[in-house]
Amino acid sequence: MGAVRLAYSQPRSLFKPLEVSRLEILTTPPNLLPSFFLTSIMLTAHFLVSALLGASTAFAQLSGRVGPTSTTAAKRAKICNVLDYGGSIGSSDIGPAILNTFNSCVKGNYATLYVPAGSYNMATWVTLNGASNWAFQMDGVITRTSTTGGHMIIIQNANDFEMFSSNSAGAMQGNGYQCRNAGPRLLRVVTSTNFSVHDLIFVDSPEFHIIVQAGSNGELYNLAIRGTNLGGSDGIDISGTNHWVHDVEVTNRDECVTVKSPASNFLIERIWCNQSGGSAMGSLADNTAIENIYYRNVYTNGGNQMYMFKSYGGSGYVKNVLLQNFLGRGTAYGLDVNQYWSSQVAGSGPGVQFTNITFENWDGYVADGVARPPVQFLCADATPCQQMTLKNVNMWSATSKAIVKCESAYGSGLCLKASGTTSYAVTSSSITQPAAYTTPPTMSGDLATGFATNSAIPIPTIPSSYYPGLSQISPLAKNIASATTTTKTSSTTSKATSTKTSTTTTKASTTTSSSSATQTQYGQCGGTGWTGPTYGLKVTIAEALTLDWVAKTLAVNPEAAVGVPRDSDAFTVRASFFVVGYIVMVYIDAPDCKENDVELVAQAVECLIRVQGPSTVPGPVGGVFKSQRTTSTG
Repeated sequence: MGAVRLAYSQPRSLFKPLEVSRLEILTTPPNLLPSFFLTSIMLTAHFLVSALLGASTAFAQLSGRVGPTSTTAAKRAKICNVLDYGGSIGSSDIGPAILNTFNSCVKGNYATLYVPAGSYNMATWVTLNGASNWAFQMDGVITRTSTTGGHMIIIQNANDFEMFSSNSAGAMQGNGYQCRNAGPRLLRVVTSTNFSVHDLIFVDSPEFHIIVQAGSNGELYNLAIRGTNLGGSDGIDISGTNHWVHDVEVTNRDECVTVKSPASNFLIERIWCNQSGGSAMGSLADNTAIENIYYRNVYTNGGNQMYMFKSYGGSGYVKNVLLQNFLGRGTAYGLDVNQYWSSQVAGSGPGVQFTNITFENWDGYVADGVARPPVQFLCADATPCQQMTLKNVNMWSATSKAIVKCESAYGSGLCLKASGTTSYAVTSSSITQPAAYTTPPTMSGDLATGFATNSAIPIPTIPSSYYPGLSQISPLAKNIASATTTTKTSSTTSKATSTKTSTTTTKASTTTSSSSATQTQYGQCGGTGWTGPTYGLKVTIAEALTLDWVAKTLAVNPEAAVGVPRDSDAFTVRASFFVVGYIVMVYIDAPDCKENDVELVAQAVECLIRVQGPSTVPGPVGGVFKSQRTTSTG
């Protein structure tokens, strides 16, 4: 056996074969390491390594990596607790303490602004502007008490930033029933780069819940949003470039997860619109610029629509969009393209040009398919829709009667005209139940109705599934924290102390156990001497899932004796008679392990073998390898 070296390459894109590496073993005295090391870290859980494994590259895809560039553990080099800067549990206004903590402690490098578990009121809104390499760990519940407009929390111009709760119970309670459409929005992330917002709950905002304004490389996931049954209660409105939104539940009567202009290279998946207005694109008006957008695995229970494009007049474009694997139950509208949407002020131009939009694998029913068609394309006469494509779209009605409508729309499927450039009047056609239609499955947490506008909305728990038959992509932070807590409490006092000391030496300062003074960031000794990409005939998605689970588990444990890099992609390349598997990670150079690093390596291995998955079923994370993306080499 040997010690672990984890070397990996920085991806230029998540979807191209790059220089890659996987778990490597370095020779050390065999009696120092458990013989079951490799198999013991094959855990059970689920993590999707690639944002678009198996996706058609003819459509939208992320253009690069997303999320923070440093680990959660790295940002815990300095803990900035609001209780040390004027805050208190039960505070009547935690706002000033949050701002004071940010200005006095966080600004600089590698720090975590920490709001411990507990209840806090907030009457002063804060803008946290300009810091890098920091985290906002919000384990408590913050409740709005002022009716001042604006936003309770604004994160602005952040880089390498993470906002989360380690207990998956941190929440912002807006109590919007007290000042409906007349108070603040909850969270706004403005022109920020390389960030994530996850494991948080947003409840009953007086207006919108989460807005991501511009910026790039963002990741939003493991979120629960509970709004009222009224317009103006948007769940997530997002613009910018290269954002990934996944594993989100929204209840409201307005936007679920909606793309705003300008936007490019978004992946939005595993979305549960649970008695929600439904997901959308818009409202769109002048100078619209949206392209390369990919939604998949979206489940809508009740509400306004499964998906809507909404505009009126205006200019610009929407192009290269794929909406795939949509399920809907009892919505008002199904697939709704409406460029004469009367609920917005008309733009000054002739209309936004819609081009190359594909709807694939849709199954669901609307409440009344005659009053509101399950499929309609009402495109601008001055700028007819082009290349609209329906593939395996099987929409029906609870009344067993339905029509479809098309106006100035060209493409393939139902009432779309095959080709042309001129406008045509609305055509309405009766349809019968599609042969391939099946009643969509339900989710155990499906709501029968939305929440009343005049009473408090309770804080929910974050679910672990957001689309029928699919588990979440990333494990909840509380489950990772539970695994690391188990690890620490099962160790003896002397070992825990040794591990903690080792962590300080390895991560917080330069290592002195080898001839190099390079700070060790990943692994105990590093990757010097790495001679190129490693790969093999037996590398599988299961191995990538396992490695990434271990990385995420260790990242949230500040006392972990070892760090592991996260994966960004996994794929195969088919050669003439065999398939070679690859795992893509970021390569970070550091000195090789030496003989006098034995103690560090032993502590690292002990830490690794104690990592636990959320399931007791043996085997790799994600289960038996079943499928993976393949690329022919000719």
